[in-house]
Amino acid sequence: MAESTIEWLWPEGYTGMAWNPITGCTKVSPGCANCYAETLSIRFKNVHGYGGNYLAPSPDRAPILFHEDRLEQPFHWKKPRCVFVNSVSDLFHEDVPYVWIEKILAVIALNPKHLFLALTKRPERMLAFMEFSMRERFVNLEAKESWPDKYNGAFPWPLPNLWLGTSVENQHFADERLPILREVPAVVRWASVEPLLGPINFTQHFERHDSNGRNVTGLLGLWDESDTTSLDWAVFGGESGAGARPMHPAWLYRGLSAADHAGIPVFFKQWGNARPVISGDTKPAVIVPYSRRLNPGDPPPATMVKVGKKIAGAGIGPDGYTPITKKQYPAGLVSR
Repeated sequence: MAESTIEWLWPEGYTGMAWNPITGCTKVSPGCANCYAETLSIRFKNVHGYGGNYLAPSPDRAPILFHEDRLEQPFHWKKPRCVFVNSVSDLFHEDVPYVWIEKILAVIALNPKHLFLALTKRPERMLAFMEFSMRERFVNLEAKESWPDKYNGAFPWPLPNLWLGTSVENQHFADERLPILREVPAVVRWASVEPLLGPINFTQHFERHDSNGRNVTGLLGLWDESDTTSLDWAVFGGESGAGARPMHPAWLYRGLSAADHAGIPVFFKQWGNARPVISGDTKPAVIVPYSRRLNPGDPPPATMVKVGKKIAGAGIGPDGYTPITKKQYPAGLVSR
């Protein structure tokens, strides 16, 4: 399998990799409009494992398929990998049976040297799966029965090498999904704010609490490190690819500021196809309003220029576009 080009899959000491034992998905919100997996399915429609397995019969739906022949791939990786689980699907899609998920988690449990990251737009199903009282036992049984030669006894729960996250793109879906994510049993809970398509107030979603349940967000050192309702990581990014929608810089800076205030590590992945205009730009500018409605106190429209993902990069600054990067990880990991 080829290494992944997804930037946040490369903490120091790990090789980034995508692992797709399940393929196929359904579009559920505006962030899905320019899905890169759909683009891949069209580009490689005659290649087994790509379009041949998840080319959508309609613009919004692709068949959900389980590829058991891919389950054991992690056993063959000798060096530590940081793995995006189901990068071209959703592990917690409503058409994915729980037994498939249990098989995948059994493989994850039996490969503790690798770090696995799962992302869903269906956190309510992720919560239902993870909070079921018998789930730990079922995953253990699956590991013991399917790979008895690799099973060395019960493993910790939730799995220490599995990070669970949800994607949000605007205020509506942040308010809908992030409160559910905060209830999910996981060693690391993370938010993927990509593509960021509008302003989001993260105040209530990034709250930190002390041992008495009091809100102590911003008071470093006072929150309870064992707080099981906090978010542990946030990835921000603009949209890239065909039809990409520009991201207003103030949307980004507002999110970064809220995360910093709450002590949540942030990984800024990319501006996307467009970045703030700088001196010397010759390409046509794009004006991006802060919001659809003109509200008192809103930042002014932003002038962006479409230069492509690679040139746009991931440089940020509170007063404009400057080459400062912000690529942080939780759990003591650092960026390469």
